[in-house]
Amino acid sequence: MAFANRALALTYWIDGKSCTGDRSLAKAMEETKYMGAKASERLRSSTDTDFQNVYEFLMKRKKSDKSELDTIEGFMSDVGKMTEVNDRNSANVRIYCDDEQRWKPRLDPKTKQKTGGYEDPDNWIQYSALSIFSYPGCHDTRGGNRFTYAQSYKTYMAGEPLEKQADLRATITMCELGLLHKGKRRRVFSELDEKLDLTKASGVEVLKFHPSKVILHELSHYHGYNTIDNGYFIKPDGPGTTIRQLNAEELMKNADVRSYLGQMAILADKGYTFQRKPLDSAPQREKDAWNANMEIGKLFLYPNLTKRSLKRRMERLARRYNKV
Repeated sequence: MAFANRALALTYWIDGKSCTGDRSLAKAMEETKYMGAKASERLRSSTDTDFQNVYEFLMKRKKSDKSELDTIEGFMSDVGKMTEVNDRNSANVRIYCDDEQRWKPRLDPKTKQKTGGYEDPDNWIQYSALSIFSYPGCHDTRGGNRFTYAQSYKTYMAGEPLEKQADLRATITMCELGLLHKGKRRRVFSELDEKLDLTKASGVEVLKFHPSKVILHELSHYHGYNTIDNGYFIKPDGPGTTIRQLNAEELMKNADVRSYLGQMAILADKGYTFQRKPLDSAPQREKDAWNANMEIGKLFLYPNLTKRSLKRRMERLARRYNKV
């Protein structure tokens, strides 16, 4: 379910106290919105055959499946239309870079003993931990080390908020792993060196932790979209399930696949996309190489992607006209 037909577009607020300096998310959020807008535009295009290829490969379904396409395009459109507000309590999405410091342990009102779980009174949102030893996402250390790049929360606390809040709201925490790499701010895609040749990389996975992509992933968990984390990444990154192991129905519920669609939409601005499929008459070795490249998300560079797709469309129409 998308909210494109709502009277008001979704709004967001970025915490000015924690998201500063190397933890600033101003550029990342603008790029996230651009991802949404470009993905929506490319999904609505009838001539962008390269992005159609991206969509059908990642989603494991035809673009002609209109209901499912409308669901994905609607989400992207909503993200592209998000507007920033200065008032936290009126915002639908509140973004923090505080490493979960705002959370307070839930206490029994009578005994004042910890009962498990945490509360965020400023946003009137709670985190229902499994036990008193469980912590909000950024501090989860199952396996010995922190592994969370960002975490969304949308379960409301019981009772009436101390301050009036937006009826629909959620918070996103960008964790230290999602903000910093080797002590330095993670750059957004637009800040990468223009001379960087992504075709020499092993695949699109080299960009999997870009903050703008991470934010898009988290936004898909918002009320109404309700995606889940039933798979991560294109290539295996540990023992978990990858998005390539999910079927078409499971992918419709998946958060990470939407973040890849958004990322691929802006990579296309620079001419990058997945490899174009060989002709049916191509040698089997070419088809095998194509399959191998697709499964790792390898990027290829094709100048003027959309223009090329439009040109091919016009050529087909011209040939059809000439046969009449």
